[in-house]
Amino acid sequence: MGQMKPLGQRIRAFLEQLLTSRHVRFLEAEIIRTRLEKDAQIRTLQEEKAALQAKIEKLELAIWPLSSRAGAIYAAPPRTTIQPEAIKLAATTYAEALREHTEKLEQEEKPDA
Repeated sequence: MGQMKPLGQRIRAFLEQLLTSRHVRFLEAEIIRTRLEKDAQIRTLQEEKAALQAKIEKLELAIWPLSSRAGAIYAAPPRTTIQPEAIKLAATTYAEALREHTEKLEQEEKPDA
């Protein structure tokens, strides 16, 4: 029979075989590949988050202040669109309607008298 190796040498040989096996190398490569994929996903999500935050900031600065109660204080007052001709027209239309009504009342009173 062959000579038996001491226990320490056998343990050392077992560990070297275990740590240098193809399966371990495969698992290490798989871990590295998975980490790289996750890092790429994280970078993509961080870029997307930054883009969305920029859009939200743009909305907060441009649109929301004008539509909220608090932002209405800072908004420019709306311009009036009433033209002076429209006011005169309304006044003359009312005056004509009043004159026609009083004439009609007077005509109704005359036959009674």
